[in-house]
Amino acid sequence: MQAIISKILPILMLLALGLIIRRFRLIDDKGMHGIRKIIIDVAIPALLFKIFLEMDLRIEYLAVVAIAMAFYLLAHLGGRVLRRFKPLKFRMLPYVTTAFSFGLIGVPLFQIAFGVENLDSLSILGIANELFTWIFLVTFFKIDYNNERFGLGTVKKLATSPLLICVFSGLLLNILGLTEFIQTTVVLDGIYTTVEMVAGVVTPLILISVGYGIVIKKQYVKASIKYVLVRLAILFIVGYAVKLLVLDRLVQDKYFDFAFFTLLILPPSMGIQIVAVDYCTQEELDIGSNIIAVSTIACIVMFVGYVIVVSAMGLV
Repeated sequence: MQAIISKILPILMLLALGLIIRRFRLIDDKGMHGIRKIIIDVAIPALLFKIFLEMDLRIEYLAVVAIAMAFYLLAHLGGRVLRRFKPLKFRMLPYVTTAFSFGLIGVPLFQIAFGVENLDSLSILGIANELFTWIFLVTFFKIDYNNERFGLGTVKKLATSPLLICVFSGLLLNILGLTEFIQTTVVLDGIYTTVEMVAGVVTPLILISVGYGIVIKKQYVKASIKYVLVRLAILFIVGYAVKLLVLDRLVQDKYFDFAFFTLLILPPSMGIQIVAVDYCTQEELDIGSNIIAVSTIACIVMFVGYVIVVSAMGLV
């Protein structure tokens, strides 16, 4: 029981700290926006660079990325089918039923409960998420809402993403066998130590910002709950079908199992909500924000319950 409490308590306390900061206006929305930019553009890329530089590369990871992207596409198509039915006639539904808040919520939750040394299991699924989101999902969104096509803007967005730059830089250096050289060369090791220090602030800052951002508009609560339940149903049905039929043949690792469950319960991508600002009505944006808030609360509750169960079973 003490081990379970030690894993769960930091999550709840950091989230509560975010709520307290909002309640007493210790930081305003503009200040928190700046903190989130540092998290997304600096801290998370630094953490992922460290992970991919040090990780034990496996050939099956390439297949996992491809299969995960296919799964995300199936979940998106499921949303397109369901929005044809009157009770679920919400234009953004296909963008609710897929893509995940991998960096902002998945990374800190998984790291606290299962350790940064096992974060590569989630990171592989996260890289597939980022590629799918920025190559396909944003393109689909612009076609749906503005009849745009895949263009140079999308390519530029992908190519200049700090997260993907750091991931692929870490992978390349790892493949070239330069990890040890970097860690034993004075100047390079100093740079690497700086990266580690920056990466170390990821978890507390993210959880504080998540707690700060949990705001729900009462008039959209019922609709939000409905769409969150639809999202979870699609992800769990399609996700575990893909996992049992394909992914389990490639990866036999309990931490990958933990990572897969963590991925499925994450809220929708906040990146899509940002893109939607230029295309959607205010009501659609408000419902989308509510869905993320409700989904975040549901995610935390389910994750806490999951950690309690796997800890009680002696799996961690």
